[in-house]
Amino acid sequence: MSNIISHDNMDSLIPVIAIGPPAVAFLLFAAVLFLKYKKKKDKATMYFMLSFLCIGVGYGGWVVRSAFYPPDADAETVFFWFKFAYTVTAPFCTFLALAALEFLKPGVIRKTRNLFLFWIPMIFLEVWTLFSVPTTATIAGQNDAIWSPALSLGYVAIGGFYLIIINYVFVWFLMKEKGHRLYTKVMLMEAGLILLTLGTIIESSKIGVGTVESWGLFIRWFTALGALIMLYGYIKR
Repeated sequence: MSNIISHDNMDSLIPVIAIGPPAVAFLLFAAVLFLKYKKKKDKATMYFMLSFLCIGVGYGGWVVRSAFYPPDADAETVFFWFKFAYTVTAPFCTFLALAALEFLKPGVIRKTRNLFLFWIPMIFLEVWTLFSVPTTATIAGQNDAIWSPALSLGYVAIGGFYLIIINYVFVWFLMKEKGHRLYTKVMLMEAGLILLTLGTIIESSKIGVGTVESWGLFIRWFTALGALIMLYGYIKR
């Protein structure tokens, strides 16, 4: 029998309000990068686009579940959208790490073997997610789900691994290349990345915690702000 965890009841529109705007924002960011990619055809832009697309579509899954299904949807429906959101969103950090490497250290990871090895932790996390059974919960007045503490730790560890790589690449560049023409762009991107990383860590740390308050859903606005600053830094002339 599923373990039901009670939370403060809130209007069922809260998840849509909390997640809808960031979902639209990330899809718009991906569209802007797609237009840039059509002109430039470079891998860094492609990876940035795919990263933001993953987040936008993943967040969109939450919006669909909240907007088009009743708050008391059955566990099978809840679990489907829950897994959809996480399996689609999770690869964003891998694509973002690839984008950072391609932007500042092009060619480092272009070999097929190196690319495959780079993806192994994320592939492991995706398989683990698909074969895991979440626990049902009631969040913001609607049936929802949470992951086990072990899988939650997996998300923090593996996602953190990729985000540390990105921060390292950017910080290393800022320390070593102060006179470089890309310095201002990278500085803006690192500032946005710090916000995005903090938002991701805060969100991931709550995946398996049963005391998540409804306001926690709004952390995605914080993440979207970080992504917006990163996008501005990247497309800034």
